[in-house]
Amino acid sequence: MDRHLRRRPGIRRRASARREPPRIDSLLDTRFVAQLLGVLAALGLFGATLSFAVDLFVAPWRLFTSDAEESLHLVASVIGLVGAYRLARGLPSARAVVLGGLGVNLAVTLMFSARTLGRPETLVPVLTWLGLAALTLAARRPPALKIAEPWATSIPIVSGIQLSDQAAAQSSTPARVPPPTP
Repeated sequence: MDRHLRRRPGIRRRASARREPPRIDSLLDTRFVAQLLGVLAALGLFGATLSFAVDLFVAPWRLFTSDAEESLHLVASVIGLVGAYRLARGLPSARAVVLGGLGVNLAVTLMFSARTLGRPETLVPVLTWLGLAALTLAARRPPALKIAEPWATSIPIVSGIQLSDQAAAQSSTPARVPPPTP
């Protein structure tokens, strides 16, 4: 296929012509998994909030169990969003938080919708949560991130207070930094 290009060394293929399929390593990268989990948790948070608000204001006569289920899915989405953020930062307990959020979703569905578990509208989310849990457990940090921490340990705040991990460990008050000069 590239024989005609070998004869003329000055001609190169376009960069867009060389598309390699994504490797499984890039799909198991914690940054990719954290982004995927964060987007799905944000969508779940939006959907659960919208559904809860509609039921609260438009259809208050609905059963208490459906409102309880939706509010617990809302809590699970918040836990999942926090876990995705922690996973993206590379914090040690991030997987436990993500798996906790997925576990809350699964437990709530099994508790409130056990009789409709065979229906597609219940079975598809359950299988998705199990697949996301497996993906979270299989995710690995890339070798470059295992050696050096890519994120700063301090967070500058506009008011002139800088919170750092070291200052919090040594003292209960945050370190003061002078405000920037105009």
